[in-house]
Amino acid sequence: MKTVRDEVKTITGEVKTIDESVKSIEKQQQEDHLILKALEHNARINKAEHDKMDNDIAYIKGKSNNIDEKLEAIYDVIGRHEIDIKRLKNKMV
Repeated sequence: MKTVRDEVKTITGEVKTIDESVKSIEKQQQEDHLILKALEHNARINKAEHDKMDNDIAYIKGKSNNIDEKLEAIYDVIGRHEIDIKRLKNKMV
């Protein structure tokens, strides 16, 4: 038959086991928290890099559209020059 003292020792042992388990869980939770913070930091960095790339792409697209507009204007001028050259050739003949 167990005495009160034996039961207290058993309960004390169980409490120690539970306490160790809780400490282990707390340690793992702290490690998980640090990992989460690192991942959040990386996500912010990736977002900033993505935003910069979006800005760079928009800038390049604007430059490309500007070049296209200038080329169209040049083609118009060249077309008019060709017409003028044909007219001058016809007058010379």
